[in-house]
Amino acid sequence: MIKIDIENLYKENYKKLKNFFIKRSLKNESEDLVQQTFKNLIENIQNLKYIHKAPSYIFKIAQNLVIDTLRNKNKNYLLSKDLGKTKNSENSEKNLEQKIEDEIEFERIISKLNNDEKIIIRMKIVDNLTFKEISEMLNININTVISKFNRAVRKLAKKLSEN
Repeated sequence: MIKIDIENLYKENYKKLKNFFIKRSLKNESEDLVQQTFKNLIENIQNLKYIHKAPSYIFKIAQNLVIDTLRNKNKNYLLSKDLGKTKNSENSEKNLEQKIEDEIEFERIISKLNNDEKIIIRMKIVDNLTFKEISEMLNININTVISKFNRAVRKLAKKLSEN
């Protein structure tokens, strides 16, 4: 079993994670989600095989929390609709439903990629981060990030053309 300095990982990734959640329209929940990310990391630390993969693993946990949170928000909107909310909230509900459907479709499309490629694709396309920002967040050389991104795009193009 590898030894991981959770406190140091927390210090290095706190701000990055908080911004990650805020960019996903989860500003109010961002603090709680950062805490939950590290709680999940500690509970599942045995799944982490290599210490240098810790930042990627952390962001994978964070991405799963985003999906779970958006799904729960959608359930709350559906409940509000049943209680007779206005047309504006119905439009918000439809927008949220579409956002969740888009997220699920995106997950389906990138499911064929390895974890590193998925995270880089998400950070570049969904979060609109630069390669430099991704490189810094994941502690990976910028050229490695660029080559993994390009490789992932080629894989996706090939998979989509086959279907």
